[in-house]
Amino acid sequence: MKQTVEMERWLAKRRAILERVKPELRPRNKERQIKSRPTEKRRALAKSCKRAWDNAIQSGKIIVCGNTYKINDLNNPADEYLEIAAQISDKAGSNVLIAGSSAVQFYSANSFLNTKLELITKDADKIKAAFQDLSFKTDAEENWYVENSAIQIKLSASEETKLYQDVNKIITPYGLVLIAKIEDLLLQRIIEGKDFFNTSEWAEYLLFTHYESVNMNYLKEQAALLGCLDNFTQLYKEVNFVRNNSTRELFL
Repeated sequence: MKQTVEMERWLAKRRAILERVKPELRPRNKERQIKSRPTEKRRALAKSCKRAWDNAIQSGKIIVCGNTYKINDLNNPADEYLEIAAQISDKAGSNVLIAGSSAVQFYSANSFLNTKLELITKDADKIKAAFQDLSFKTDAEENWYVENSAIQIKLSASEETKLYQDVNKIITPYGLVLIAKIEDLLLQRIIEGKDFFNTSEWAEYLLFTHYESVNMNYLKEQAALLGCLDNFTQLYKEVNFVRNNSTRELFL
């Protein structure tokens, strides 16, 4: 018998469990590589991700204007990472940049759920001082966390991520926060799979979701400069197969 699951109720239960677990014992979310799911399931997930993003836009939850996204409410528990990032930026008086899997969560409209908040800053000392003012602590792996929250923060210095030069903005009820461009997220995942010709499946889902707004020329030029044009070309073809509802099997 099929059962209907209310996502927000299920998510609330999962977060309650995580909050009772010591930070060092919490699971680390990793994105799957592209060949880890059957073809039809990946196609369905790509379409589901796009549907979630389209619904967020059509409902007015997310308003897009150029390189700026305005969030009208953060009532969904899955949006806690945005609230925390904005509060940290406001407290420190210095913007943090949401990157990595956390940015994937935003651009997928929470289709990808993650308890690790990946932040990049040019002012590490200010941000760490803000963490302490907001009662955050560090675990054995130098992740920052606060009681009664499942979120763990990984903080990186700006020089470690030269890929992120031009960024987007998110305006939340708690203030402004920066986020990596979707093109750079795609490039990061293409680079990571370069040696294996095997890209994160979320590169496929995100490209499918934002296909009409992604700067393909930029992606192609940067992929060529980074020595992974073949990987980008393969990903581009795979996404087009899904868009065209092709019956041809992918990744033979």
